[in-house]
Amino acid sequence: MTVPIFLLKRQARRLARDKDLPLHKALDAIARRQGYQAWSHLSAKLGRAIDPDPNLFVEPGELLLIGARPGHGKTLFGLGLAADAVKIGHRASIFSLEETEPALRNRLERLQRGEAARSKRLQIDPTDGLDADHIMSRLRFAQPGDVAVVDYLQLLDQNRTSPPLRDQVSHLRSLARDKRIRIAFLSQIDRRFELSGKSIPDYSDVRRLDALGAGLFDKACFLHEGKTSLVTLPSAS
Repeated sequence: MTVPIFLLKRQARRLARDKDLPLHKALDAIARRQGYQAWSHLSAKLGRAIDPDPNLFVEPGELLLIGARPGHGKTLFGLGLAADAVKIGHRASIFSLEETEPALRNRLERLQRGEAARSKRLQIDPTDGLDADHIMSRLRFAQPGDVAVVDYLQLLDQNRTSPPLRDQVSHLRSLARDKRIRIAFLSQIDRRFELSGKSIPDYSDVRRLDALGAGLFDKACFLHEGKTSLVTLPSAS
């Protein structure tokens, strides 16, 4: 598939509006234009294409940054990490200000991760005003090996009463190490990347990098047009 998924969704919304169709029918129609039977098949194929490498987290206690432009798979990647944790008996928490709980569970079902979507070991928290304090309170009973996915990093900074972004991530880093859990942050990539000539983003393309600096994350995984790049980052001791 050469067309980014966010453009396909935009085409579907336009088709739904122009033809007065339900959005799910418009999505299916766009998927058929791309050679798929339905939108669910297109989503499932994309999900398999970016299935998380089990070696992404070598040790509990790591922080992972997952960066991509819109429509290049970072949410699906994060859902895959959570589903894999549930599959092997851990608990997984997804904190999202981007999507509702039913929408995320639906996406897992479409990605053929229905067992995880229906599991009591999967917690989805779409609380408004999400910040590190809230996440830490929800993870206070987490056990070693559990996984948390934050969707997305830059939204932690939207509440003016919350600490600075770097401080929030530092607190979550300490929590991850203390409890031996794994935390993945979905991250926006600055749109300037698209003019850079690079084939895939790197850490310098992370949006709000000025508020983050270096040394917070152990690894970063970047996605673009079906390609992935996993790098180990120099982190603080």
